[in-house]
Amino acid sequence: MADTYVEELTVRIERDTRTGRLVREEFLLGKEWHRVGAPADRRFCPNSGKLFEESWWRNGLPFRADGGPCATEWDIESGRVTHQVWITEHGLHRDGGLPARITWAPATGAVLTETYSEFGKEHNEQGASYLDRDSATGVIVQERWKQHDQFTRGGDRPAYIERDPSSGIVTLEEFWVDGVRDRARGAAIVERDRATGKVVRQEFYRRGQAIRQANPQCDWSP
Repeated sequence: MADTYVEELTVRIERDTRTGRLVREEFLLGKEWHRVGAPADRRFCPNSGKLFEESWWRNGLPFRADGGPCATEWDIESGRVTHQVWITEHGLHRDGGLPARITWAPATGAVLTETYSEFGKEHNEQGASYLDRDSATGVIVQERWKQHDQFTRGGDRPAYIERDPSSGIVTLEEFWVDGVRDRARGAAIVERDRATGKVVRQEFYRRGQAIRQANPQCDWSP
């Protein structure tokens, strides 16, 4: 006979007092969320009964064996997924070079943000570790390039970028290497006017040390 074991789970059910609908379902082992092969915490809209949030837990820690997201949120009106998170006991994490946190626009389903993380630290060796898009235009309004939670990017390219959501003009660039502002040739911080693209501020750094500030009126481009 195969070895077996018994888990005595408590199922906590919460209902809306007006509609009688199920609004929350929790599975607990002792006082901790726990369920194998299914979400341990689920929340429902009291008016429609639609599921809008679920999370997977084992022994009080976020866990999902099949590689799917540990937490998912849905927009009640559209039914679209709006937020998913991959997380372990070590923090935000997803294997395979894929984003560990994703958000979507409820109206269109377009991806808004992507966060890449490894064991709780923002990290991506193949590209940007964080992307934030404007919901109306789709323009990437913020990029972060981090490895092991430190800003870094080689090839004389900025590790932090901001763009105007309407024009797409890059309004801010910061150059970082191994967690410190650094640029051998040119300004490590470049700020531009969002309407014209003209440079309005520059700051120069080498290995984290500010070395000089150029005339803010010059029209310098990297």
